[in-house]
Amino acid sequence: MAFLVQIIVNTAAFFISVKLLAGINFQGPWWHLVIAGLIFGILNYILYLYLKALWPQYIFFTLALFTIMGNLFFSLTTAFILNGLSISGFWSAFWILVILSLTNYATSAIMHYE
Repeated sequence: MAFLVQIIVNTAAFFISVKLLAGINFQGPWWHLVIAGLIFGILNYILYLYLKALWPQYIFFTLALFTIMGNLFFSLTTAFILNGLSISGFWSAFWILVILSLTNYATSAIMHYE
């Protein structure tokens, strides 16, 4: 159930990013954004677990900058895999990173207490 909620939240975050940010372009049907949310959710769930397990000291010493870079990598990888989604420019990547990180943090905080 939590993974399904995470996919829905990621899809909403990608939709908000496409509508608000000028450097993020999306062309295709709406369900491609659901696929983008699914891809980001899978990358975030599987790879982030390994990153936290293998390198917790980097997360601690960089004050979570390591996790932010991980989310940046996951969002750019999602745009690379999905043909209709493009992220151009540093600031566009930065702001989609902020939106995705905040929504994922809020979702994990809410689902943790459920």
